[in-house]
Amino acid sequence: LGLISLAAIFFTFELGFRIKTIFEEVATEISLDVPTTNDPLVVIGGPTEETPTGVTVDPDIPVGTDPGDMMIAFVTHRSALTTPTGWSEVAQEEAPPFGETRQWLTVLAKRSETSDGDSVQFTQAQPGRLLAHIMTVEGEDSRIAYHATKTGTTGYASTPNYYTMGDNTLIIA
Repeated sequence: LGLISLAAIFFTFELGFRIKTIFEEVATEISLDVPTTNDPLVVIGGPTEETPTGVTVDPDIPVGTDPGDMMIAFVTHRSALTTPTGWSEVAQEEAPPFGETRQWLTVLAKRSETSDGDSVQFTQAQPGRLLAHIMTVEGEDSRIAYHATKTGTTGYASTPNYYTMGDNTLIIA
């Protein structure tokens, strides 16, 4: 009876050791599958170009912009804006203060190409304050979600629904 008990203890210990080894191997395998680095969007800002009474500004494309990167321009203008070739308007809103002097904020986007120069020219129809800033989101897989639900004149906007968002998505509001 003592020998049987001793054998049972030995086999129970051996079985427990094997189960422990299996769990350790699975845990190691799982930890190897988890990404070890965070892959955030890399945003490169360029300088702002401004004229208080002109019709054109030429802001620089941020240094480090590569072909395929997403460029985003924020342009504040006082009259009709001519969109540069290849750029798409993402949004345009009248910016406060609302008075005799009207002003708009236009957001434009474009994928960088090797043929792009060092700057972009933005032109408005009439002389007035004109300000432009370009930023770059690095990577050909960069994603941008735009959602504008303006609530009154204070400039508050709602954000996209959680379910419309993907990993590493930049929200422009």
